[in-house]
Amino acid sequence: MIDRQCAVVLFCLLLTLGMKDIRAQDDFGSLRFETGDCTLLKSRVVRAHAMGRGTTGAILEIEVKNRSGFSAEPLVFLVEALAKKGKRRGKKKITPLAPVKVARVPLPHFGRAGRAVADGSAVKYKVRSPFANDVKKFKITVLEASFFVGKTKSKSKAPIKVIGKKEGEIEEFGQKYACTIVRLKNLSAFPVDAIFEATYTWPRKAKSIISCQLGASETKEWTISTFPQAYAGSELTGASVSKLKLIDWSVRASDGEQIAQELFLNAWKNWRGTQPRTGNILGEFQLNYVAAANPGAPTVTKGHFEFTPEGDFHVTVSEGKSKKRTLDLILQKVFVGMVRPSGDELKKSNHFRMANAHSVVMVGPLWDKNANRNLFELKNGAIVLRTSEENPEANFEKWVTKEVEDGWLLTELNWYSKFLGTEPNRSFRWRYQELAGYYLPIYYQNSVSFGGNWFSTTEFKISNISISKPKDLAKAQPENPNNSALKKIWNSSYRYPKAPVTLTGKFEIKSPGTDGVWSGKKVVTGSFRLNKFRGMLMIGERWQEASFEIDGTHSDFVRKSLVSAVEDRLRMWAFRDWAGRESFDSEFSQAKIVVAKDGKSSFRFSDAKIFESLQQRADKSLLLGVSGAGQRIVEFGRVGDFLVPIRIETGDEILSATFKDMGSGWVIPVRMRFERVFGADWGPETLVLTDLELTP
Repeated sequence: MIDRQCAVVLFCLLLTLGMKDIRAQDDFGSLRFETGDCTLLKSRVVRAHAMGRGTTGAILEIEVKNRSGFSAEPLVFLVEALAKKGKRRGKKKITPLAPVKVARVPLPHFGRAGRAVADGSAVKYKVRSPFANDVKKFKITVLEASFFVGKTKSKSKAPIKVIGKKEGEIEEFGQKYACTIVRLKNLSAFPVDAIFEATYTWPRKAKSIISCQLGASETKEWTISTFPQAYAGSELTGASVSKLKLIDWSVRASDGEQIAQELFLNAWKNWRGTQPRTGNILGEFQLNYVAAANPGAPTVTKGHFEFTPEGDFHVTVSEGKSKKRTLDLILQKVFVGMVRPSGDELKKSNHFRMANAHSVVMVGPLWDKNANRNLFELKNGAIVLRTSEENPEANFEKWVTKEVEDGWLLTELNWYSKFLGTEPNRSFRWRYQELAGYYLPIYYQNSVSFGGNWFSTTEFKISNISISKPKDLAKAQPENPNNSALKKIWNSSYRYPKAPVTLTGKFEIKSPGTDGVWSGKKVVTGSFRLNKFRGMLMIGERWQEASFEIDGTHSDFVRKSLVSAVEDRLRMWAFRDWAGRESFDSEFSQAKIVVAKDGKSSFRFSDAKIFESLQQRADKSLLLGVSGAGQRIVEFGRVGDFLVPIRIETGDEILSATFKDMGSGWVIPVRMRFERVFGADWGPETLVLTDLELTP
């Protein structure tokens, strides 16, 4: 009988057998990456074997021969099953199965240099195939690979050290499951993907191929908490692994920043519409909105608009009841090619890297609210796809473009979600008219569907479009002596400085655990980092990048759910935080202000950014009319010299907070309580931030 201590020793010996530590690191930074030809990488399956009883899928051993002229690391294979084992009736042909893409490593698929194939050589790789165990004949094609010039260490010397393993336990939705925890160390100064052949004893007695990502020089506890099935998303929860053999690895040696930046900004520049102009675009419009609930009664709004070179819209409605804010949002979509930021602005605030040979990842605030869709596929110098780097098949946009002189135009955008069927859930269309060297939109349509069922359609038709000479338009506030009273109220309490800083700290969230996002957990703790934090702003960029670490052992699914929920609670407070309001001039830049009652404490607005009314009550609290949210009451407390919002009521929901003066003009909410946000029975939840540090 082997005791537990001996078992651990034998396990570690098995892990490191044939995989020596490398003390002198490969000089991956000196490699030069090239654009190679994947057709010169010839591949075949040399062995296919079942994962195990009660499982679907198989493990394929693929041999790749390289005749490209460069060193090459294959990254994505196209696997085609040619035949099935079993009896045939006469000469009847078997219908071939649809080919499947199998990624050896996750994104990015650029700048990698791990177990590469030298020019003129061959190397074998193991991957997990979703095809049934009885498929024996395959056709293999290398779809994506990383090509480079330069030498790396021998393929047997992986830059990964396995320190040890232990059995653990995770809790998911109130149920406890076994898991295996492996401690790994990356010996390289570059991020690396470690690929293992794992022997499971539970929930199936089977083998599979699994991988783990490690940051540069990172030591990590890797939790193996699921058994992978044939297709992503069908994993079985819980895992016990008896053997783990390191069989493959891939170093992310270069992110191709300069190449990515040039490719993306060139496509961005060629998207016609942002060339400088001095005149206003004028036109008449008709807005038609029809919903499936009442298709025979469309809502019609008519009027005219002016679009200034500064990006402002001035709208006059002659018929219909659509609000200025609604029309502004639609016009932003109509003129999407003109209101987007310049390439210089994107270059200043974003970081670029290659995802693969034809796709670019942009990290930063991007230019709209869909900041999670940061992977762009490019074709012929135009954007054709926009999706998420982390989960590219979950939600994505397909762009249809039209080639014009010196560039391209966006003519159609279809948004898909795999959770809502195979048909597009939102479809946008544009038509243009060429005028004075500009391509001006004259038609815009937005159709919404759910699960293939039509929900609504919005049409925006423009006629008599023209470009005028510059003229002085009515600015922000009409001359009104009582604006000084409103401005005094507006500026009497604290506002975030907005100067970007880095905010780090720890958090603890307590809840009843009934909201599904918490996976049944009543207490969640961890740490966070907000890069380029500008405050809990109601609108605009609050932070450029957010990272969260969750304490404890969790499955990947639960961990991602908890991270998303924690960030959501920060945003939930920010949406309502009076300290995150715009400056007076920004909020009322196009507003008409109407003074009510005594002319000193009660005001109504039209065409302000967020608010429709404001009343300062006798106790100095504020009664606000919020566009789209109804009435809101804000009560204040004092922190040193600052007046901060400590209680915010919007309808039935109640949010409250305790603030802390961090110095340098920063006052941060450190305890936030949320009640009845999603109904009378929801919550309460409490979010506490500790060990906070602000650095420029």
